[in-house]
Amino acid sequence: MTTHPQPSLAGSLSSMSEIQQPPPGAWRLRDVAAHLEIKPDTVRAYNTRGQMPPPDGRDDYGRPWWHPSTIEGWQRPGRGNRSDRRGHPKPKAAPERG
Repeated sequence: MTTHPQPSLAGSLSSMSEIQQPPPGAWRLRDVAAHLEIKPDTVRAYNTRGQMPPPDGRDDYGRPWWHPSTIEGWQRPGRGNRSDRRGHPKPKAAPERG
């Protein structure tokens, strides 16, 4: 009876520890959502539709990440941008004509 060598998992496990991570302080989709006070699925949809700034990088799995300054300078799409939810004053109503 001939025995066949079993494949080693050592090589695949060691490569898992070498996965590139974003730099400290970088934001993932869930961090962007928390900052904007919206659901992560909304941010994911913006990213899928190309409505977000390009990612500052991607990890080895292809997941995007951004520097906080990239997101803070971005005007997100949406119904009225809901800037009142982030502590900005509400815009003043236009004066009535008449």
